[in-house]
Amino acid sequence: MGRDIISYISKGDEILFTLDKHHIYIYNLARSTNYELEDNIYSQIDIDLLKHKASNIKPRPQQIAQTIYTYPRNNTIKNYVKRRSNYSCEMTDCNYRGFYKDNREQYIEVHHVIPLSEGGEDSIDNTVALCPNCHRALHYANNRQELREILLNYLRRV
Repeated sequence: MGRDIISYISKGDEILFTLDKHHIYIYNLARSTNYELEDNIYSQIDIDLLKHKASNIKPRPQQIAQTIYTYPRNNTIKNYVKRRSNYSCEMTDCNYRGFYKDNREQYIEVHHVIPLSEGGEDSIDNTVALCPNCHRALHYANNRQELREILLNYLRRV
């Protein structure tokens, strides 16, 4: 274990130690890929300390090459959903109407209720128009499953 911990920590890394009744946990925030856990940890740090640390970070981050997989979406479906909604958010009780962009097109986002990555279809029966706030909630809110069900019920009625 001692050698494993040495390879896990480098000079200058931010290390957080926590413990419970039985274990000591070591988090290397410099190598963290669990952003939800990292956000939770940072939310508990005193804001003045956080400001001090954030003020001392180099303003030019290192560029990292990554491979990502995307799903090409059908523009006809996207445009139909936007027009079906009249460029308004289709989430229940949301009053958002899309703003106008420089090209005079109204802005609204299109969301796959069952994500393509989970086997959802790129179809009008699986897509809704959402404002940016509702769209983020569908991805990150603690009640995102409940929100998904609301939209699935909505699509059954449309």
